[in-house]
Amino acid sequence: MDEEESGPRQRAAETKRRRTRESIVNGTIDLFKDQEHGDYTLGQIAEEAGVGTATIVNNFGTKYEVLRTAHDRLLAPIIEPITAGAENGTYKPKDGVDELIRYIYAIAKMCQQHQALTVAMIRAYFEQTSDGTLDLGSFITKGLHPILMAPPFIPGEGVDAAIHIFSQAGTRRGAFNHRYHTWALMMTLYHGTANDEPSRVAEFACSQMLAAALPEVDPRDLSARLPRIKEKVDGWFERREDQEI
Repeated sequence: MDEEESGPRQRAAETKRRRTRESIVNGTIDLFKDQEHGDYTLGQIAEEAGVGTATIVNNFGTKYEVLRTAHDRLLAPIIEPITAGAENGTYKPKDGVDELIRYIYAIAKMCQQHQALTVAMIRAYFEQTSDGTLDLGSFITKGLHPILMAPPFIPGEGVDAAIHIFSQAGTRRGAFNHRYHTWALMMTLYHGTANDEPSRVAEFACSQMLAAALPEVDPRDLSARLPRIKEKVDGWFERREDQEI
């Protein structure tokens, strides 16, 4: 096969692969949609997506990866505006504490709306690994990073990355660990998604994060901010739902 023939064939194969993955992810979301409890096998996911189980394994490898990819898709409207803004330099929230609360509450609300998928994904994670070699909630961590890399969490501009939040040494602010707090949030969602209001999950998670990253914030201030932010986020969810109808 010469180079002229291989190029179009490779592009066609890649297009087919993307469409197959898209069908699997969409099928997974549809299968779990509106379910508060329950789980599905790879075979049931494959049937919903209109493919064979082997096709899912070839494209994703494990059930956890299928569920994680579907879950990330649902969270994308919350996370991607932050990460895109951080990349192009336009992400500059007016109030960093408000933004943290908004972000965590929106994540908790989306996870509550998709309870069965959230719980099934985390359960699949534990079924696949017990040594922490896989990263749970890495997409959430990616959105959390820009929030906690800006004032008031990081004072001023141009702070060297060596003393930023990812560092485990140095200043008090530099000791904050994104992955640990994302893990804690995921565990809170896993154990409490079906029973706790998103505002309770957000208040608990944010209080833990603020205690580590910005302990001068009074917990009563967090409780006072949450209702106002909750109203705005709930309105955003309602507008999205209206657009989907």
